[in-house]
Amino acid sequence: MSLRLPRSRALALTAATALAWGLALTASTDGGDAATRNYVQVSAREFYFGLSKTKVKPGSTTFELVNFGEDDHDLAVRRKGSSAVKQMDIVHPGESARMSTKLRRGTYVLWCTLADHRERGMRASLKVRR
Repeated sequence: MSLRLPRSRALALTAATALAWGLALTASTDGGDAATRNYVQVSAREFYFGLSKTKVKPGSTTFELVNFGEDDHDLAVRRKGSSAVKQMDIVHPGESARMSTKLRRGTYVLWCTLADHRERGMRASLKVRR
């Protein structure tokens, strides 16, 4: 059995579908240039940092620290060769927090500043390049 729609309804349905896809694609770009907007999720556990990406493009970057561990953790970010550190507040177990900053080309080190967490393995590296 074949279902046939009148031509005008078929065109309207096609237009509505195309419009919906267009809106979905527009909404997903978040109004910014994909080349300069980065998102990196940092998973924290005792005593490990896992990054959702290890390379990003220069520009605005949002870090989200998700604490899957049993201890408090935080996140510090510094470009190698620089003394400037961008640091996030403490994130309690089961919670998350975000921090945004602009990154230039180079290699960045990420670490937890609490107690001896860095020495025990809570560190990672992020490359920023075009």
